[in-house]
Amino acid sequence: MKNTLWLLLCILLWACSNTTSPPEGVHYSQPFVIGISSPSVKSSSSTTLPSESVTDIAFWESKWVQIPEQEMFVESKWIPIASFKILETEITQLMYAEVLDTLPPQKELKENYPVASVSWYDAILFCNALSKNLGYDTAYRYSSIGPKNTLLNLTFVDSIQSVRLPTNIEWEAAIRGTTTTEYFWGTGNASEFAHYGSTGGAIEVGQKRVNSYGLYDMAGNVHEWVYDWDGPYGTTVGSKRIYRGGSWSSPLSQLASDYQSSALPDESTDTRGFRVVLSNGVME
Repeated sequence: MKNTLWLLLCILLWACSNTTSPPEGVHYSQPFVIGISSPSVKSSSSTTLPSESVTDIAFWESKWVQIPEQEMFVESKWIPIASFKILETEITQLMYAEVLDTLPPQKELKENYPVASVSWYDAILFCNALSKNLGYDTAYRYSSIGPKNTLLNLTFVDSIQSVRLPTNIEWEAAIRGTTTTEYFWGTGNASEFAHYGSTGGAIEVGQKRVNSYGLYDMAGNVHEWVYDWDGPYGTTVGSKRIYRGGSWSSPLSQLASDYQSSALPDESTDTRGFRVVLSNGVME
């Protein structure tokens, strides 16, 4: 079982320095990462740390939320959406570190904070690694890994059971739940459902109220990468990938259920993370 003592040590060191700079005397030509390879000690102060390893199937089984088959009206037509499972929270630093044995520099290192500063390519690599850990095939195939984790000759196999990023339309179905209002909480208090408008950074996942499907932080905390290229529905090529939801620093307008933006797939910021889907191999 992979463990996280080194991550916890880094948390203590970084808490003292309050910086994301590399260790003194160490120089990097590219953004540095923290390797996770030593035995772990689970924090007794956390209420959400698992008793199982993050790489065990049992840990994930209780965290998938089933989204029912449905149709969504997109660009003047109804689009069918097959049933799928989506993670109830954003991917946390602990999840990312134990699955990939590495962690990019974080604004604040805490196991149950959402992982951020991950590119779209980083999210794809996580999906493939978690698929393998859980005994599934991989949805994403590529010939090699280039600079900044660029995945060369990348293809997406949508006909297999696998862990993957949600598509844009799946993500919107997940945030809306049974609602059709601008915000999934209707006229309620946004701060009860989303962490936003902050200068301090993200907070621990699962601290706000859930949407009608039982999903946490679909708005706020960190923006979330989805699979799709930027452009009209069904765009198959492009230069930027879409991300959804608001982040910890977003204004209220970015919490709207239809809000989306895009970025180059090799870009990363401390406001952007992701969550994953468990697909049954049927898309529409």
